[in-house]
Amino acid sequence: MRTPRILITILSLVISVYSYAGVIYVDKDMSDGFWQGSYTDLSDAIAAAQSGDEIWVASGTYTPGYSREDSFSLKEGVKIYGGFYGGEMNRSDRDVRRNATVLSGDIGITGDRSDNSYHVISHRGALTAAAVLDGFVIRDGNADNGTGGGGMLLENGASPRIANCRFVNNTTTAGGGAIHLSNGPLIEACLFESNSAAYGGAICSPEDRTQNGDASISRSTFVLNTALSGSALFIDKRETVRIDSSIFWLNMNGSGTVNTFSLNTTGGSASSVDRSATDDSRIYASSVSNIIYYTSSEADGPFVNTADYRIDNNHGIPRDYGWYYTPTPLVLNIKIFLEGAF
Repeated sequence: MRTPRILITILSLVISVYSYAGVIYVDKDMSDGFWQGSYTDLSDAIAAAQSGDEIWVASGTYTPGYSREDSFSLKEGVKIYGGFYGGEMNRSDRDVRRNATVLSGDIGITGDRSDNSYHVISHRGALTAAAVLDGFVIRDGNADNGTGGGGMLLENGASPRIANCRFVNNTTTAGGGAIHLSNGPLIEACLFESNSAAYGGAICSPEDRTQNGDASISRSTFVLNTALSGSALFIDKRETVRIDSSIFWLNMNGSGTVNTFSLNTTGGSASSVDRSATDDSRIYASSVSNIIYYTSSEADGPFVNTADYRIDNNHGIPRDYGWYYTPTPLVLNIKIFLEGAF
């Protein structure tokens, strides 16, 4: 006996609902007819989420509140994904570059930095890599209250996974214009652009011997960040920092001098900088390998014309280990982010 078609339809709907039972939707624009019944406020969705849930956020600009003290938080076991148009049924259908999902600290007078959020995102407490932030533009945080982390502040055990994010135009009077961290988050395929701080223009991890965890940064691009010390990275007396397959270009202090890294792991285990490219030959770390030192006359940045590059033979890097032999995700990261897809 054949199963009636209507029963098949009902069973399909039940299976579909069950498959997506752990997804919470956020769409600021409910007038488009997609994801009806979804949250319009990301903070409300995070508050409602339980460990194991995913939050899918449609394109648009979301702010953490109305007070400078307000910020988005993360939650253990909850994965937050941006880059959706709205209405997708599969996470693989999202497009984080076409559907920019912006978490903005510009909460007051538009363009006036003085009244922006201290931290666009902050979390003070234990988090593992099961907490995920993936596919967002985090911008315009201003931690001028001395705490650091205009884009993101992670303290007291917060070690989430951060992927496919762009941190731009975040600032602080302390350390870490984009991210101030105490533990060991996983940072993958992110762009850090035009962030500023007193130290650690993009990322700062200050000395704190009560904190554990080794930061890991891979397939990421750091460009035009500024600080007096460590314009890209300031890592002070941490156990380990691992930097892999990343690009560092024109990260400078206020006088225009390139000062990309300040990596101090005194008393800890080995740090490493591998398969990466930088325009700064002064790298202080326990282990440095496969670094490409380059110069370029191209106005729009590195890796435009390989003929303009000078491989630093003093560091034993053969020419056939150029950027064009690095894994495809890294090449895509350079081309997309530095050519302005955002």
